[in-house]
Amino acid sequence: MKKLFTSIVLTTIAVASASAQIANGFYYVKNRHTGRYMSIQDNDPNHYKVSTTAGDANLAGIRTYSSWSDVCTMPSCVIYVKRVSGNQYDFEAQGSSLYKLSGNRFYATLTPQSDGSYIASGSYKGVNLKLSEWHVSERAESWLGTNDNSAKYWIPVPVNTGNNYLGIKPDVHTDDGYYGTIYAGFAFKLASSGMKAYYISEASGSKITLKEISGTIPAATPVIIKCASNDPAKNKIEPVTSGGTAATGNKLKGVYCASTVRSFVTVTQYNPSTMRVIGKSGGKIAFVKASEADLKDGKYLKANKAYLAVPSGSADVMRVDQDAITEFVKDNATYSISENNTVSININKVISGTYEISETVSNNGTTYKVTSIVSSAFENQTGLTEITIPKSISDIGENAFAGCVNLKAIYNYATTPATLATAKTRVGGAASVFDRVDKEICVLYVPKGCVEKYQTAEGWKDFKNIMVIESTGITEIMKDGKAFDVYDLQGRKISSQVTSVENLQSGIYIVRGKKIIIK
Repeated sequence: MKKLFTSIVLTTIAVASASAQIANGFYYVKNRHTGRYMSIQDNDPNHYKVSTTAGDANLAGIRTYSSWSDVCTMPSCVIYVKRVSGNQYDFEAQGSSLYKLSGNRFYATLTPQSDGSYIASGSYKGVNLKLSEWHVSERAESWLGTNDNSAKYWIPVPVNTGNNYLGIKPDVHTDDGYYGTIYAGFAFKLASSGMKAYYISEASGSKITLKEISGTIPAATPVIIKCASNDPAKNKIEPVTSGGTAATGNKLKGVYCASTVRSFVTVTQYNPSTMRVIGKSGGKIAFVKASEADLKDGKYLKANKAYLAVPSGSADVMRVDQDAITEFVKDNATYSISENNTVSININKVISGTYEISETVSNNGTTYKVTSIVSSAFENQTGLTEITIPKSISDIGENAFAGCVNLKAIYNYATTPATLATAKTRVGGAASVFDRVDKEICVLYVPKGCVEKYQTAEGWKDFKNIMVIESTGITEIMKDGKAFDVYDLQGRKISSQVTSVENLQSGIYIVRGKKIIIK
């Protein structure tokens, strides 16, 4: 029955204005008088009681919190409000809904007020009640009741990716960044740059295998989030109504609630034999046996978090199996892992202007050498005008640059010409790698002493202008003795206050507004 009133509360969240109808969507629900936000801490319908004799209800499983730093990281505060008919609403939160919590017989009635707030009311077996906060004092936390007091007015605040955001609070800080887990009753998208989502596809012995999820994360999918920062405001996620592809074979599980309040006890006891929680080992992400600090009240799994379900007898510390990861995405490029920590590159974005392929790339604490460019990696990138290929590249796949009709310069630092794939469907062999590139106009720059090699190498010899890469500009920049910042061709700072270029890899850089070339 308490669920009945919970329904009312969440429905209140759905109010977006003082109109009679509220738009369906995700909301935070804020009390006009106390400033506290509603949070569904218990979703067991058996715990919500309505007294038909006293005319009140026990709703303490719905807590309210005043600290925005807590609210903005709690999926339990996000409620999807859905209009049923007229001014009656249902809501969805924490894997349930108001209608379900009331035994499939109750919706909340919302009455708009002139100031944009709402009164949420309902009735059960002749008992009419108004949802309000129990305490009206300036305290950090309270809970819901049905008193007709000054705390009965609720303001719906739409969840967005601006000021009213939902963010991820990291659980661990590893050598390569911040990680946290989340288990939410709604689907969501990553809304801040620099974030990634993973699930665990394999867990055996002392090893786990991470698999990245791109796009929408489906509802009720426990995942690991690689965060952009320790600040939740820079780790925003966007709740959405549906979408996403199920994570096949996900070994992660999750819990919605960890309530130990009064009679509202909805918890999952931690079992050290069959459960591991996120942690780190050797500076890298791992799943480990939980300490008391990792648990609610030292013994329960925390709400809206993911954990790893393992067979009894599994290792205390389960580390990421780097060998099992076959590819990863970084800076809009997909890298496929081969032997000896080498990778091939494929581009995932539309390029405008210049692009520089890095000689090395790091992921999850491991540094890989980029040794090949996959087939069709840059195909039909008509906005590409200059490309820098590092000396580590030894193989370039079929049609890798086919259709790059505006390519004007190739800076290739390999002293031995990379092998160009032979076309499978075209006559002309290796020429298909640069098919439709204007080789009369596009200049191929190569290291000193290597011009003749390229003039006789299959595919490369088709370029009519093969010239030596000259180191230009660096002498003038360094002679004043002042430190300088170094940027790549995309304008990203890669080094600060540099006084020597000895540690810079071969490539093209922007320094003090000038393009310089380091051999």
